Amino acid sequence: MEIQSPRGSVLIITLFMVSILYLLGISLLLLSFTETTLSDLEVRSMQSFYLAESALAEGLAKLRTNPDYRTDLNDTLPIGTNLGLYSVKFYDGTNDGNGYYRPTLSPFLYQIILAGKGTVPGFRASAQTEIEVEVALKPFVMLSEESLDIKDGSVIQGNIHANQQITLSPASTVTGNVTTSGSLTNQGTVTGVISFLEPPIRRPVLTTQPYYPTYTYQGNTYSAQKLNPVSVPLPNPPGNPPPYPNIELYQGTTSSGNPAGVYYLDEPVTAILVQIDLTGTLILLPSAGDLNISGVVRITPVGSFPAILSSRHLQIKMMGNLSSFGITGNLIQGLIYTDGDIILIGEDLSGRAVEGMLIARRITTQGIPNLQINYTPSILSNPPPDLDLIEVLSWKQKE
Repeated sequence: MEIQSPRGSVLIITLFMVSILYLLGISLLLLSFTETTLSDLEVRSMQSFYLAESALAEGLAKLRTNPDYRTDLNDTLPIGTNLGLYSVKFYDGTNDGNGYYRPTLSPFLYQIILAGKGTVPGFRASAQTEIEVEVALKPFVMLSEESLDIKDGSVIQGNIHANQQITLSPASTVTGNVTTSGSLTNQGTVTGVISFLEPPIRRPVLTTQPYYPTYTYQGNTYSAQKLNPVSVPLPNPPGNPPPYPNIELYQGTTSSGNPAGVYYLDEPVTAILVQIDLTGTLILLPSAGDLNISGVVRITPVGSFPAILSSRHLQIKMMGNLSSFGITGNLIQGLIYTDGDIILIGEDLSGRAVEGMLIARRITTQGIPNLQINYTPSILSNPPPDLDLIEVLSWKQKE
C-alpha cells in the first residue's frame, strides 16, 4: 500500500496563506495610502478655504482705504508646509477696468461683489476654494436713513446718501456723489455722480455700550466721566456796553483715568449760549433729552472714537460771531451719530466746521452765510469701535 506524502498539501496550504497575507498587506497599504491622501486633501482644502477668506479680507481692506479700488490682487502665502496661491477679483455693475464687468448687476456705486480664491498645490492633487461676498460700502460724509435737506450756504465735500429724499437748495454745493433710493430735488451744484439706482443703504448701528459706562482703550478698561458745565461771564468786548450774558462752558480733556476722554451728559442743556471744548467723545444719554445748543463747539476725538454719540434729536448752531468776546474754535472732528435727527447750522463761520461724517435718521444743514462739512476717509478705514461701514450682504462658497 502506497502512503501519500503530506508535503504537497502543506505547500498548497502555505502558498494559499501567503497569498492571503499578501493581498491583506496590499489592501492595508492601499487603505493607508487612501487615508493619507484624503487626510492630506482635507488639510489642504481647509488651508485653501482660509486662503480665500484671507484674500477677501485683503480686498475689503483695500476698499476701506479706497472705495474706488478695483485692481485684482494675486499673491502667495506660506501656509503650513505648503505655499498657497490666493487672488481676489472685484465685480460691480460698472466697467471696473479689469474685464470682469457683470451685466446682470445693476450699476450701483456702492454695492460690490468680491470673489476670493485660494489654491494649495499638492503632490497628488491641488485643493481650491472660491468664496464670493456681496458688500455695501458707506463712504459718505452724510448718511441718512430717511431724508437729507441741504439748505442754502451748505458746502459739502464728500458723498451723500439718503434712502427716501434729498433736497438741495439753490445756494448749496456738494463736491461728491449724490445717491438716493427715493427722490431728489436739485437746485444746487453737484460735481459728482447723481444716481437714483442705489438700493436702500442701512444706517449702521452704533450704541453706547462700547463707551458707557465703561470703555476699553489700549487693552485696559476705564469709566466714562460726567461732563458738568461751569457758568462763565463773557469778557467785555471793546465798544460793547454791558450787560453781558453768561456762557455755559462744558470742558473736558484726557487724563490717566480717562485716556480716551469719554464724557457723558445725563441732564438737559438749558443755557442760551454754550461752549463745548472737548478732547474726546461726547455721549448724550436719553435722560439728557433732545440737545439744542447755540455757541462754540470744538470736539477732537481720541483715536477712532466718535465725536458725538446720541440717542435723541440733535440741533447745533455753531456761531462764529462770538469771536468778539474771545470765544473761538468751532470745529467738530470725527463721527457725529444719532438715532434721531441732526440739524446743523453754521452762523458767521469761516473754513470747515465739521471734518468727519454725519449719520442720522434725518439730516438738515444750513449756512448763514456758509457751513462747510468735509469727509474724513479714516472713518471708513478705521471706524469707531462697534461701527462697520462695510456691510456684508451675502456670503457664498462656490462649488
